[in-house]
This record gives sequence, C-alpha cells and structure tokens, in this order.
Amino acid sequence: MRSLLLALLWTSSAALSVAFTRHGGGLATVWFANAILTAFLLIEPRQRHSLYILVTLLLSFLFNLWSGRTEALALALSVAGVGEALIAAALMARLSPADRLFDDSANLLRFALSSVIACVPPAIMMGLVMHGVSGASWWQIAAGWITTHGCGLLIMTPLLIVLHRAARDFRPDRIRPAALGRSIAMLGLVAGTTALVFGQSTYVLSFLIVPALLVPTFLLRAPGAAGSVAIIAIVASWFTIEGSGPFALMPVSAAERVYVMQLFIATMFLCALPIAALLDERDELAARTAAHLANMHGIADRIGDVLFRIDDRNAWAYLNPAYQAVTGRSVAGAIGRPVLADLPQRDHNRFNHALARLRAGRIPHYAFTSQIVDALGVTRYIEFALHAGTFGGQGEGISGVFRDVTARTLIDMQLRQKAVSARRDARTDPLTGLPNRRAFFERLETRMEAGHALALALFDLDHFKRINDAFGHPAGDAVLRHIAAAASSLLKDGEMIARIGGEEFALLIEDRIAGAAVATAERLIAAIASQKIALSPELTGSPEGIGLHMTISMGLARSKPGQAADDLLAEADRALYLAKNSGRNQLKLAA
Repeated sequence: MRSLLLALLWTSSAALSVAFTRHGGGLATVWFANAILTAFLLIEPRQRHSLYILVTLLLSFLFNLWSGRTEALALALSVAGVGEALIAAALMARLSPADRLFDDSANLLRFALSSVIACVPPAIMMGLVMHGVSGASWWQIAAGWITTHGCGLLIMTPLLIVLHRAARDFRPDRIRPAALGRSIAMLGLVAGTTALVFGQSTYVLSFLIVPALLVPTFLLRAPGAAGSVAIIAIVASWFTIEGSGPFALMPVSAAERVYVMQLFIATMFLCALPIAALLDERDELAARTAAHLANMHGIADRIGDVLFRIDDRNAWAYLNPAYQAVTGRSVAGAIGRPVLADLPQRDHNRFNHALARLRAGRIPHYAFTSQIVDALGVTRYIEFALHAGTFGGQGEGISGVFRDVTARTLIDMQLRQKAVSARRDARTDPLTGLPNRRAFFERLETRMEAGHALALALFDLDHFKRINDAFGHPAGDAVLRHIAAAASSLLKDGEMIARIGGEEFALLIEDRIAGAAVATAERLIAAIASQKIALSPELTGSPEGIGLHMTISMGLARSKPGQAADDLLAEADRALYLAKNSGRNQLKLAA
C-alpha cells in the first residue's frame, strides 16, 4: 500500500512538472519527485527502502522514455534522481529522527545545506552526460539541476514529513469546527495573497506574502508553515510560467526568472519553518515547566515512592527520581516509553481497562499490585495507585504513585509457604510419606458426605512384632516403608492409602463398579505376599543381609447411603479381625 502511494505521488508530481515545462517553452520549475522519495526514505522503516528505490527507478525510467528520452539518457536520469534522494536521506537522517527534524531550529540550516549538497553529485553527472549528448554547457545544466531539485527538496520534503506527523498524531475527537475553519481561512489567505502578487505584473507586491505566510506559521506551527510554502510554490510557479508576476518585470531571460522564483520560494521556506520550530520549542519548554510544577505537589510527603504521570498514549510523561532507585533505570530513558513495557504481559489488559475507566470518569482512582523486572533482572513487586486529575491547565490526565513492596511480599509468601508446609506436615506420616490418620479420615468424611460410593479397607502386617523383636525398630521401619511404597504403586487415580497407626494402613477405593474394590484389595494382598523385602546388613547385623516375605490381613466394608464414617470404619475393623483370626494373609468382607 505504501509503495502504491509513493508511485502515485511520484508520477503525479513528475507529470505536473513536465506539464509546466512544456507549457513554459521548455523551462523547468520546481522538481518535487525526488523530494517525495527522500521523504519516504526518512519516514519509513529501512526494510522497505529497497522496494521504494526499485519502484522509483522503474517509474523514472518509464517516465523518461515516455517523455521522449533515449534509453541511455532515461537510465542516467533515473539513476541520478534516485541517487540524489539516497544522498539527501542519508545526510538528513544524521541530523535527527524524521518526525523531529524540524522541531529544532538549529537543524534547519543543516537541512538546507544537506538539500543543496545532495544535488551536487547528480547535477555534475547529468551536466557531463548532457554535454556529451548535445554539447550543452555542463555547468549551466548542473546549476539548473541544483536550483530546480534543491528547491524541490527544500519545499516538498518538510511538507511531507510534517503532514505525516500530523496524520500520525491526528485524533478526530480533537477537531473543532471553528479551528478547522480558521485554518482553511488562513491557508486561503496565503493562496489569495500569492495570486494577487503573481497574477499581475504592474506592481512589485512580493513583500505582501511575508505577513500572509507568518499568520498560519504562528497559529498552526510547522504544518501551517509547510502548507503555506507549498501553496506559494504552486501558485507562484503557475503564474511565473504564464509570464506574469513581479519577476516578469526583470529584464532577464525566462530561465533566469524561474531561477529567481525558485530562490524566492526557498527563502520563504527558510523564513517560515525556523519560526515554527522556535515557537514549538517555546511551547514545549512551557509545557515541560508547567508539568514539572504541577507534579511537584505532594513530593515532600511521598519522597520514597515513585510519582508519575501518564500521557494520552499511555507512556510515562513524568517520573520522579525514586523511579531510578526502584528500577535501576534512568528517568530520562523511561520518559516517552509505554508504561506497559515495564509491566508483565498478564497485567496489560487490566492496566488498559483501568486507564480507560479513569479517563471516562467512571472511577476516581484504582489500585492494584503488579511486578517490574529491574535493570539487574530482579523481579520487584509493585503496588500501584492511579488517579484521574487535572495538571496545571493541561486538562485531564492520569497520575499516581507506586511503591516497592518486594520485602513485604516476600515475607508474606514465606509465611504462606510455611503455613502450607505446616498444614501438609500435619497430614503426612513422617516415616512413610503417606497421608496420616487425620488426612485419611478428613477425605473419608468429605467423600461420604458428598454421597460417593466407597469401599474402606483396613490392613496390617502379619507378625510384624517379630521383625522388631529380631532386628530392631530400624528394620521394622524399613519394612513399613517398603509396604507403603508397594501398596501406593498398585493404586489407581482417585484411590488413597494412608498409615493410620503402627503397622496398620487404610485404603479408600471407589466402589462404582461391582467387584472393583474387592479386586483391588485382593491384588494388593497377592502382590505384597509375592515380594521379597531386602534388609541390608546394617539393619540385620548379618554379613549378607536378609530377604523377608511379608503378608497382610485385610478387612473391607462398602459404604451405604446415609451411613456415617465411624460406622463404616467399625465394619472394616471387624472384618480385619476376622481375617487375622481366620489364618491371616487374606481378605474378609464386612457382613
């Protein structure tokens, strides 16, 4: 889309210039086409430059062929024109970013010199080419090229850059019919005055253009100056080609009159744009001073916190020195950067929503906690308080304060972690790592109150006391840990095993499918009976250690609708004693 716009502007400009040239008997007026490419190279990202250069080379070559040039001359003209734009863009880009190029009055003289210097190499090149083709004086051709193309750069480049910035910053909600009408009237005054001065050749009234030009420059700043100079260039060029205007009174050739007219337009530019830049600098300084004074209120009692103001683009407009103490970044580097650049992605929507509500007046203030990663990569916890208010005549805006609450937050997190750990420890058996009696019966009561179909199984180790008596309690502990791990590995999701005392364990099994709970219990009994538990020499005192086979006895009871957990436990306990009294290593079901 941008390349199509460039093609349209370039072609239209070139066609108008050729139309003026033919109408004027072969004289060239201001050549804007190369200035259009220069402006695009300054405004647009570098990755698009190659496309713009190729598009312009092709258009220029085709245009020159259409204008009757030979292929060689058309190619030379195309290369010279694009080369001129590349040189101009390279020189101007060294001065300042494009959208700030004309905000500093010190840049304007350097910009004018860059425009002239950029024309010199292609002017010499084309002077030599034309001398070789037609024998014309190379320096006259070079001088005409510099004058024609230099004025084009001086006039059109600022106009396009200023209009681009105005379009970028344009907000329809800020348009006021009265202000729009005044702007149109002022530009109309410039056009009318220029037509009056150049539409007749009786009186030399060119001085009248200066006050007409200053009015939009003072009121509209750079856009007014650039637009006015463009209007003057168009109207003055037309009438000069028609043979009227103050320059028609000069006893010189038509070509010399055109050159003087071009110098006149360039002079208007060099008068208007510096004034606009100085006025912008004054306004910017006044705005910064007012904003600084407005934001100094309250610093005395909040000196340890970061005070800020956010502009209408949601960027930092003001930060006090505490910002650097908290983030490790300079205040100067942060001003103008989006606030969201400092906040984690997950908080962006919440922050934008809060700003929208504040600006709409739906809420007077908003507080939230977020995080900032400081310059050292350390995550800091930040407490924000946002407020809608007025700033010293600048209208409504967003201000606020944020403070570093990292230390407090970390202490709170540690306390919560300790509380969670303590709660977990209170429900965990320290020997086996299984849930303890308390955790098990809390789960049992919760599931039964919810109406789940459950089976409760109790089991303990057969003849466990013999292990403790023969090898000591460390060996017995090792056996308990082995049984706990073996039983846990056989359970499915949703099933639970806990150590509820000594060598006694409890199982909580889903009983939704007939026979599933019994199958689980029997599988567990068989698995443990088939396993060999290895006790190390350190536990048994024997040179090679000992391998034991353990069995378990188990009682299982199924829950009934409305049954209490204590009743279910009692049923399973009776079934367990029945299994032990019936020979052990078996499962018994509650009656």
